[in-house]
Amino acid sequence: MGEENKKLMTYEGIKKICADNNLYETDELNEVLYLHMKGFHNIDGLSTFTNLKCLFLNNNCIKKIDNLGGFSRLKAL
Repeated sequence: MGEENKKLMTYEGIKKICADNNLYETDELNEVLYLHMKGFHNIDGLSTFTNLKCLFLNNNCIKKIDNLGGFSRLKAL
């Protein structure tokens, strides 16, 4: 698959998903994010979600787990 066809995870996209799932508008208040089955090819745009405990990323196209180093409260991926 070409680079132009890959669906990238972005902060704006995550905020839309949060709104669609009736999650908090304030990023730090969200402890769980439901980003599964979205077709993402990367992990990005999460840096302001500092209190994440659970991150659902299953059924995406992510080949490398990265950009999660600052999530000390993350218990489930």
